[in-house]
Amino acid sequence: MNSPLIFISHKHSDRAIANVVRSFVTERTSSKVKVFQSSESGTQAVTPEIGRTLNDELRRALWECKAVILVYTTPDQDWGYCMWECGVATNPASPDTRIIVLQCSDSVPALFSGQVRVNARDKIAIKQFTTQFLTSPGFLPGVNDPLTGYERNDPQVESASNKLFDDLQAVIPKEPIAEWPTKPFLQLQLLQSVLKQLGDAAPEARTDLARDIVLSHAVVSKSDSKAHALFNMAGLEEGEKLQTLIGLWRERYPKCSDDWVDSLVDQVAKAAQRQLPALRWSAMQALDDGQLHVPVLTLARRLPSISAFQFDVYFCPFNLLDATPVISRMVRRSDMFCKVLEPEGEAKVRILEIIQELSKNGYTRVPFVSPEDQLIYIAHRSMLDQFVASQVSKGNFSNLEKLTLSDLFSEQPKLREMFEKTSAFVGTQATLGEAKLAMNKTPQCYDVFVTDTGKPNEPLLGWITDIIIAETESV
Repeated sequence: MNSPLIFISHKHSDRAIANVVRSFVTERTSSKVKVFQSSESGTQAVTPEIGRTLNDELRRALWECKAVILVYTTPDQDWGYCMWECGVATNPASPDTRIIVLQCSDSVPALFSGQVRVNARDKIAIKQFTTQFLTSPGFLPGVNDPLTGYERNDPQVESASNKLFDDLQAVIPKEPIAEWPTKPFLQLQLLQSVLKQLGDAAPEARTDLARDIVLSHAVVSKSDSKAHALFNMAGLEEGEKLQTLIGLWRERYPKCSDDWVDSLVDQVAKAAQRQLPALRWSAMQALDDGQLHVPVLTLARRLPSISAFQFDVYFCPFNLLDATPVISRMVRRSDMFCKVLEPEGEAKVRILEIIQELSKNGYTRVPFVSPEDQLIYIAHRSMLDQFVASQVSKGNFSNLEKLTLSDLFSEQPKLREMFEKTSAFVGTQATLGEAKLAMNKTPQCYDVFVTDTGKPNEPLLGWITDIIIAETESV
C-alpha cells in the first residue's frame, strides 16, 4: 500500500504554521505519512511539479490525500482558494477525505463552524489531536492501523503534544483582529423602497425630495458610545430616527446655526443617488461638552438582503486652529514689516525712527533679521518707549534723536535677551493650533515665525502674530 498523504491547505503567508504541522507529521510518523505542502521549496514535502498546471496538481493531490489540514488564521485574508481545496477534497465522487481545521485565532470559517476543530492555542485540544493522530486506528480514512506504535498513555505522546503546542505558539498570530472607530460613529439606514421615490421624481425635484426623505425616514442602525455622548444620551436604540437626534440638538442650541444638519443631510441625499457628496466644514456643538464636530459621510453601502442602504457617518472633532495651516494665514516674508540688521549695525539703528515707523504703520513690534533672513530678535515698542521716557526723565533732551539700539542694550543688557527669547518657531507643515501651542510654551511670546522645518537658524518664510491666532480662533 502506498504511503498515505496529508494535504496542508494554507495561505502562503501562514507558511511557518504549515511547516510546524508538516514537521510534526513527518517526524512523528517517521515519514510513513507523506505531506503535500505547496509552499515548501525543499525535499521535506510533496509539492506541485515544475511545468505542470497548478490547479491540476492540486486536484490530483486532493484526490489522493486521506486528510486535509486547513490552517486557518484570521478572516482578513482571502480564503477562497483554501475553501476551494476543501471542496475538491470532499467531492462526493472522490475517495473519503477527513477535513481537520487547525484554528489559529478566535475566528473560524463559516463552512466549518459546526465541526469539531483543533484549537491551536489550547494545550488540551492539541493533546487530544496528537493522541488521536498518533494512536487511534482509522484516524486516516482507509488506514486501519494506528499511524505509530505509541500507546495512548505513552510519555512520547505527551512529549510530542507539548512540542507541537510550543512550536505552534511561536508562529500563530499573537493578537486577534481588532477595529474601533477613532471618531464618534453613527450609521444611518434608509429602506430601498423609500429611496425608490427618487427614481420616479423629476430630475429638478430630486434634491429637495432626497433631503425630505433623509429627514423623515433615516434611522440609526449602528452607533458607538462617543456618538451617544454627542447627543447627551446613554445609548441609542436601533431604529432611532435621525430627526429625533436633530430635535434634541435644536432644543439645546436653539440660537446656534444648524448648517451641520444641512451638510449631513446633503451628503446622505447625494450618496443615496450614487453621487459623490461635497463636504462642507459645518460644525455642530456636542450636547455633552460643547466641543465642535463635523459630520463626514465616509461610506455608503447597499444591502440587498434587507433591501436597504446604509451610510457610515463620523463626527470629526473640529477646531479651526487645528484645521488651518500656518502657510495659509501667515504674513509672508515679502510682506513683513521688519529690519535687516547688518553685523555691528545696532549703533546705526535710531530708536526714535523705529518708533515713528511703528506708529505710522500701526505696529507694536518689529523683527530684526540678518542679511540671510534669519531672525535675530524682535523689538517691542513698549520697551523702546520706556527707554526714551527714561532718558527724558534724566533730562537728556538733546540726544533723543541720536539714541540707538546700542545705547539701549548698553544701559539695559537684559533687554536684548528678552527680545531674543520672546519668539517661537514652527515649520511649514504646522497648523495654527501648533503655532499657538509653541507660543504658549514661550514666556511673554506674541510671535511665531515660520521656517522650513521650524528651526530658528533657518531663513524666515512667514510670521504668525497673536492677533492672527485670536482672529482665527474667534470665527
